[in-house]
Amino acid sequence: MKEHFSPIPMILTVLAALMALMSCANPGGAPGGGPRDVTPPVLLVAEPPQGTVDFQSKTVTMEFDEFIELREQDKIYTSPVLNQVTYSSNLKKLKVEIDDTLRPDYTYTIRFGNSVVDMHEYNPIPDFHYVFSTGATIDSMYMAGRVLKAVDYKPEKDVRLLFYLHRPDSFPFQDEPDYVAIADKDGWFETIHMKEGCYYVYGVMDENQDYRIDPVTEMMAYTDSCVPSRKMIPEAVLSAADSLALIDSLMQAADSLMDVADSLAWVAAYAAYDADTVGADTAAAAYTAYTESVADSDTAETIAADTLADVMAAEEAEIEADAFVNLYLYRDYLPAFFLKEVTYKQRNQMAFTFYYPIDSIEDIRFIEVTDTSETELAMPLYWQWAADRRSAVVHFPNHALKDCDLIMTVSGYSDTTSVYMADAIRSKTDTAALQLKAPAAKLLLADTLKFQASFPIDHIDKERMAVWRFVPTERAVRDTVWLRPDTLSLAEADTAAFTLVDTVRVFTDTLVQPFELSSVDAWTWAVQTEREEGGRYAFFMQDSAVFDFFGRPNDTTVFGWQVVAPEEGGDLALDMQGLQPGSVYVLQLMQGDQIKQEVRLTDTGMVEFLALKPAQYTFRLFKDDNDNGHWDEGDYVARRQPEKHWYYAKTLRVEADWRIEDIWRIE
Repeated sequence: MKEHFSPIPMILTVLAALMALMSCANPGGAPGGGPRDVTPPVLLVAEPPQGTVDFQSKTVTMEFDEFIELREQDKIYTSPVLNQVTYSSNLKKLKVEIDDTLRPDYTYTIRFGNSVVDMHEYNPIPDFHYVFSTGATIDSMYMAGRVLKAVDYKPEKDVRLLFYLHRPDSFPFQDEPDYVAIADKDGWFETIHMKEGCYYVYGVMDENQDYRIDPVTEMMAYTDSCVPSRKMIPEAVLSAADSLALIDSLMQAADSLMDVADSLAWVAAYAAYDADTVGADTAAAAYTAYTESVADSDTAETIAADTLADVMAAEEAEIEADAFVNLYLYRDYLPAFFLKEVTYKQRNQMAFTFYYPIDSIEDIRFIEVTDTSETELAMPLYWQWAADRRSAVVHFPNHALKDCDLIMTVSGYSDTTSVYMADAIRSKTDTAALQLKAPAAKLLLADTLKFQASFPIDHIDKERMAVWRFVPTERAVRDTVWLRPDTLSLAEADTAAFTLVDTVRVFTDTLVQPFELSSVDAWTWAVQTEREEGGRYAFFMQDSAVFDFFGRPNDTTVFGWQVVAPEEGGDLALDMQGLQPGSVYVLQLMQGDQIKQEVRLTDTGMVEFLALKPAQYTFRLFKDDNDNGHWDEGDYVARRQPEKHWYYAKTLRVEADWRIEDIWRIE
């Protein structure tokens, strides 16, 4: 009998063997990726080493423990400034090539910020920098501070800080700063490894990145006087190997103890400051190498002990307030440079932008330019100014105006620009109608009725206007009424009697009362007339009472309004405390970004704002040093800082028939 072979047992055997092999190959189950790498690259060696003195090289090479990338090279800078430097990375190495001339006896810091990252996870080395000196020592002073915008005290990022040992002679500056720094996103800055001295500090929104201040075009800040530098506690940027290499390089470069005292103190500071980071053993090794490397060991130990004691004391002590510099950015100006830009918005409108607030324009001329001639044009202009008077929209009734040169004079200085009229070939007749509107229908007794036009108003005919007052009166009349019996069926309704009886009815009489008009601006006029609480009024404008600058009249318009009771408004009272006697302040009542009222103050005390419309309000106060009623920015030539100002911390909600009182203490 022939035996039949079955493949099933063999298949099962093979599968079992495969599963066993897989189990052996992967005893821990499915393969995993492991924890994410969050460790930044570590500098292993630098050539020349960190902290090299008598630096002569044109190339610096640094090697790290892993592959690196160099990102955001535009944020790398040197202090003092080097303009001809190139940076490159390859695998684990970073290369710096210096083609500039180095200053003698200066400590240079190449600040990489967070630009050096590992290749895969992009973990940056925080605030990585490389230090070297062209002299015999590493300077060990620093300065720190913060930059805020003067107008609102908000921090400003990427501001360039310029440090001068001597105040520059000219403005704008021609001298190169001794040291520089760049503020971070929160406005904080720090410059390290400075020479000991007292520095004049400047900040600039350096748009062209030339480490110079261009007044008018760039916002700037400055300190009133020089600020002394402070002894630095260096950040932990050196590995143990680099710390020892630094000691070696310093010792090789020094001829005597006095020559290297400052550099050795800096090394000792690194050893003390790095103790928690690199470990006590490393710090001890660095300290031992430092003391043993000095020929006069007794003197070295004394210096070392004193230096370390000073460093540790400084590390534990709170930093004094004057160790920081506060700078307030503003836009300085040169009187001769005031006109920033002129653009043609649309027919009959040009937009003007100025470098600084303009109080008044002495003269403005339009010169129409053709291929064969230049003709001066005479036409009325209507200025619509922004609140800060840094910009304005100018309206003019001349559709035929073509390309022209504009000459403007302010404070005795003239500026010229060319304006291109893009749509001068369009129709000379504007199709938009003149429209009038009134902002509110209910007014408090302290309010004034105003009406606005959609185009600048050229002239008004008051004889075609009137103010009406509506007065209710009671009059006796005979009315026909239906005398209803006590009981009346539906069938009897048709025969119910109607009788004339004497009664009283209320009628509204219209009284005409005198009024006056006053111009608020080219678009807005105010109506002054006698009013009383609860009164109802109307302002009537017959057609052709108002003409705009195109000569177009209005249609017949009536604005009605009512004077509401004071109870429909609320009061705010603010007790001002802490004002300096003899100084002038201006307190502004703000609704959003609009100034509703202003009060000039010369002393502490209660300030009242009565009969306010229900809304949310806050306050702004500024110290009016020149008593001109306006908040003024700084003036470097006159050595005048931006005027101080304060914002009230609360927003107060005014309710009808309610009074709010609060205290504002100015620190």
